[in-house]
Amino acid sequence: MKYAALMPMMEEHATAENLISFAKKAETLGFHALFASDHVVIPYEIEPVYKGSADGHFPFPKEGIIIDPIIAMSVVGIATECITVATAILVLPHRNPLLVAKQLASVDYLTGGRVILGAGVGWMEEEITMLGQPFAERGAWCTEAIDLMRVMWAEEKASFQGRYFQIPDVGFQPKPVNKRIPILIGGTSKPALRRVVKQGDGWLPSNSTFEMLEDGIATLQKGCEQQGRDYGELVICLRARMAFEAMDSKYKVMFVGSEEQIIDSLGRLKEMGIGMVLFEPIYKEYDQWVDAHERIAGDIMAKV
Repeated sequence: MKYAALMPMMEEHATAENLISFAKKAETLGFHALFASDHVVIPYEIEPVYKGSADGHFPFPKEGIIIDPIIAMSVVGIATECITVATAILVLPHRNPLLVAKQLASVDYLTGGRVILGAGVGWMEEEITMLGQPFAERGAWCTEAIDLMRVMWAEEKASFQGRYFQIPDVGFQPKPVNKRIPILIGGTSKPALRRVVKQGDGWLPSNSTFEMLEDGIATLQKGCEQQGRDYGELVICLRARMAFEAMDSKYKVMFVGSEEQIIDSLGRLKEMGIGMVLFEPIYKEYDQWVDAHERIAGDIMAKV
């Protein structure tokens, strides 16, 4: 099992010094990847549909800092030597996919092929609508956007004709190092899981329970069998909030307890076939955030 960490690119943690110093520390500690989250704006009025909290309300402060994920990936990627930089997740309808393909390919080129795209359709209608995309059509839009990006990354003389995007023959450079970037699909809905089977290199669920993971894995296995795809090709990366002691939090927290309790939970995940766990400690203070990752690396990772 591999382990990943969330970049300190939100709220009080979000400074250039913290981004760079934490990235170097995470690399030294043996984490496989660093992920960045995504929101462009936080509307003051949001319908309570967020699955990551108990009451459906999105608890992130409206004035809270969220560094743009691709900018954060660039900073972290240049400051490190071997750790993968990734998104969890990039909300595809927020941005033109041709521009996203260019930005990610550029980061991948500059970092020697160290980019993973965690992508999803998004859940916040207010944000997606104000950024110009039809919320009700975001699934079909994202399916086409992924196809478009893959064409741009792979073909020397690239073109694309679809419902939402029509691109004549163009030169697209730089290419990613391997002319492709792995894509992990976020979400737990049936359409999201179908997209994993059809287009993804893996699945990136968050705010999950063991039961939700088991159901999702069974759905993916069945879908792969129906589509003639090898389920073993898929990487499953779980994003999970955690704390070493009980804490007040408006978010759902999957791992709470001692090192031994977390090790037991990770062992169960490993048996289920989870290939990577992205830890998200819920500590507010940066020093606590760093200490949590040091404890994960020193007391947990080698014991699972």
